[in-house]
Amino acid sequence: MGNHNDIDLLTNNACLLLQMCNMSSDIPVIKGVKKPIACAYHGHSGIKVHAENGLGNIQRPVKDLNQNPIEKYKDYSAAQFIVQHVLANPGEITICAIGPLTNIALAVSIGGENFIKSVKRLVIMGGSVGGLGNKTAAAEANLANDPHAGRIVFDAFNDITMVGLNCTRQLPLSQEIREKTRKLHAIGQFCFDITTHYTEILSSWNDPPCFNDPTAIMYLIRPDLFEGQRACVDVEDSGRLTSGQTVADWTGRWGRPLQTLVLMKVDRNGFEKELLDRLARLTMFKPSSENQLKKAEEQIELSEK
Repeated sequence: MGNHNDIDLLTNNACLLLQMCNMSSDIPVIKGVKKPIACAYHGHSGIKVHAENGLGNIQRPVKDLNQNPIEKYKDYSAAQFIVQHVLANPGEITICAIGPLTNIALAVSIGGENFIKSVKRLVIMGGSVGGLGNKTAAAEANLANDPHAGRIVFDAFNDITMVGLNCTRQLPLSQEIREKTRKLHAIGQFCFDITTHYTEILSSWNDPPCFNDPTAIMYLIRPDLFEGQRACVDVEDSGRLTSGQTVADWTGRWGRPLQTLVLMKVDRNGFEKELLDRLARLTMFKPSSENQLKKAEEQIELSEK
């Protein structure tokens, strides 16, 4: 399920970005569900923040619709696809969720305990501790947009990494870092363009723009840049003022396992350097197969030694 924008729009945007990076033949795109599990869907809620097209109203048409990666999987649901591939590769697949947890919750319902145990690890961009919110005063947007799904997922898994606002707000999406990105190449310019509206509107609300989704990906690449503390995290799914709030029990008062590593600190300088280095390499290779992608990754690893 998309967080801020219509699911069809988000799906097309995903296809567009893959084609821009010459990866549309390597990475499948499967459309998720359109509505939260239990609460009402309020439509295209991200117009103000991310603009009408979800990309700051920067127009970048998909190059070749015949190569649209979603066509190959149009008969799958996202939850079915997740379950199928996790069960086929037990203990090998990491799920990194950067939107509401609707599809993951549905995968739990479909795949049950066997699916849950077969996931290598679960990394979630979302939530916060201490009542820090951005969708509401108490809740981060990904959990606020489907709190019931959030509760299902946090109840189901026993090893979660939560990349929440406590961490991401230490990584401002500053004009300086955007300018550095812009100077890299055409894709860097695109990154600058699509974040212009986002940074301007948030700044006008005195809500500092920061790196959110990229932080979860960076944790997978460079976990050494982060520090966290384990807690039992639960999601409030019915509060009048607190729906979607993630609540952390640090000391075991609930008598439940401390199933979540809550990231609380990040090395900003290290994050920005790694981000720029990774983006700069983006045009160095154009993998068209899994084998080519593996070779490209091996070349990058050798260059780092």
